[in-house]
Amino acid sequence: MTWHSITTMILGLIGAAYILGWGSTQLVVAAKHGFSRHPLFLVLFSFWIIYPALRVRNLGWKAMLVEAALIPELVYTVVRTYWLVSSIVKSYVTRVSAWK
Repeated sequence: MTWHSITTMILGLIGAAYILGWGSTQLVVAAKHGFSRHPLFLVLFSFWIIYPALRVRNLGWKAMLVEAALIPELVYTVVRTYWLVSSIVKSYVTRVSAWK
């Protein structure tokens, strides 16, 4: 099961770097040129909003509204990325006995 843990860590770090790099460049581009109206972008963005809402439709319309706002997934991604990066940094910087 070690390969699974190592693969999860590597993919998590790649994902964190991708989100940080892509997200910051997209914010800069949006600040300079405004919101993109490219049809493919609009289709992908619509799918990104609609799919999570449809996954929780059995929980009611309120849960669908919260999921469509993308807040739970964004918060989860930020917290998970923080946990991953901080645990890797702590494993190299601090001693195991001092780890809490």
